[in-house]
Amino acid sequence: MSTRAVICLSVCLLSGFASGCPGRGSAPRAAGPPDPDHRLEMRPCWFEYEPEDPKLGVECAVLRVPEHWDGARGAEVRLPVVILRTGSRAGWATLVPGGGGPGGSVGLEPDDAASTLAGLEEIAAGSGGDLVVIDQRGAGLAQPAFRCDEIREATLRWLAAVWSVEQEAELWSDAARRCRAGLIARGISPDAYGAAAVAEDIEALRRALGFERWNVYGTSYGGEIAQVYARAHPSSVRALVLDSPSVPGADIVSPSWFEDVLDALFIRCAADEACRRDFPDLRAALTRVLKRLGAQPLTVTVSHPDTLEPIPVVLTAPRFLDLLFQAMYDTDLAHQIPLLITATDRGSQDWLIQFTRDYVWSQLDARFADAMLDAIPCRESVPYGDLARVEREAREHPWARGFVGIERVTTEVCRAWQVGASDAGAARAVRIEAPTLLLAGRLDPVIPLPSVEQAAAGFAASTLIELPATGHSTEAWWWDCLDPLIEDFLAEPERPLDAEAIADCRREADTTPFTTLRPRESSLGSTAIGGLGGTRGRTRDHRRAITASAKARVPSFPPTSLVFSPSRSAPSYAARMRLPTSR
Repeated sequence: MSTRAVICLSVCLLSGFASGCPGRGSAPRAAGPPDPDHRLEMRPCWFEYEPEDPKLGVECAVLRVPEHWDGARGAEVRLPVVILRTGSRAGWATLVPGGGGPGGSVGLEPDDAASTLAGLEEIAAGSGGDLVVIDQRGAGLAQPAFRCDEIREATLRWLAAVWSVEQEAELWSDAARRCRAGLIARGISPDAYGAAAVAEDIEALRRALGFERWNVYGTSYGGEIAQVYARAHPSSVRALVLDSPSVPGADIVSPSWFEDVLDALFIRCAADEACRRDFPDLRAALTRVLKRLGAQPLTVTVSHPDTLEPIPVVLTAPRFLDLLFQAMYDTDLAHQIPLLITATDRGSQDWLIQFTRDYVWSQLDARFADAMLDAIPCRESVPYGDLARVEREAREHPWARGFVGIERVTTEVCRAWQVGASDAGAARAVRIEAPTLLLAGRLDPVIPLPSVEQAAAGFAASTLIELPATGHSTEAWWWDCLDPLIEDFLAEPERPLDAEAIADCRREADTTPFTTLRPRESSLGSTAIGGLGGTRGRTRDHRRAITASAKARVPSFPPTSLVFSPSRSAPSYAARMRLPTSR
């Protein structure tokens, strides 16, 4: 290994991160004036990473901030920070403000950091400024961790049985009460973790690093944080890039939109010659699968992600729909859904088991701060949404039946958390002046495209790029046209993006192939392996495997199949907001 690499040691520091040799690169900027509320401590990096671009340097730090920014007494919060130095003398930098979720890691763990940073190198080099990555408070490597064993234990019970709405409400609300009590016993205030607090954390980081302004690049919940920050500190924001952003104060989910997205996927399949040939009439096939599971749930066994012990999973019709909901987060997995439905309809279980394993592993991801995905929506979304409308949608749409009972279960869970309501509803009325690039996927199951379009109206100057075949996060590893557009925007936010380049990128995204049965030459020019066509036939570009979106992820593990790659999405709202799956 080059002597210029960042060589890491497995020695634990007081911050809770492992240490190593110092990073290299341009000298740190002059820090802002001392602030009694926070301090930034430069530390050896806790991971091994050598940038592909020799001009880039890597620095690591820990940001220490108060749990309560209003001066109330509380724990000290410690946040990992990584800086990609480009040698630029610009007074601004691009910030990735944590992962999605809420509760997702940004990917700075020792075995993930190199992939995460490699996926950001071109953005850093092409934008003209430094790039900074930080975990959100409570998530990833941040300390204290907003996690609870009680929720994982309840998840295992939930997966192994069929529950009524009333039983699920009791299961999840009891887990929430015990989790909340445990957090408080550890000195953690459940109401101090959310977008408003994170906005103050990243403002403290900007001052400590000495940057005049940020470009904020957020995906999913990271995009919501970016919006909250831009409204709280408008003079600190140069530009925003929002990929599949959740909207402050919006509903947690839209059952009718999920049904619309699933139908859009089926329409894409019917328009694709190979998909239409191999998987005819997906609507009828799905109806048969749901009817069969409704009459007789199917129990399959998958391995535990930590111990490989067997986990029984009872697949009811609503739980199968939730499995599809989660798979739609990932563009690659979404284009395997026709194969999954058809194989299951014909009585085989191999694809179903693989999808179920991915589904279960995301629910049990030890790196995901599962308690945050309960508590924060209870504070920031549920008070401003319309649970009664969501319940009506679930009952009116056959493919949205996995959401039936959301009103009862979510109400009980949020009552158990006792986190009150944020000011997200009122803050949303504040217009954002910074130039904004919005990215949205037509197949995103959780963030409705109309919601992103509506959010765009709250920006003084915004450009919306809708990608026709992508899920939750518009980045994909088999095409690479978005990075140059993002780099151009970050370099000159006031300058309009090239309309033809946008059109070309939309066309390229639209070529995303389905996984089909027979070998074929895909539109991207590759031949299938293992008797499967489409996405399975290409070699993964590892630079794109962890995208610049820095979304939440399931644990890393070695590939066990040529025809399956794990989703890197956050656990689905249907599972993680404790939506009933028994009917």
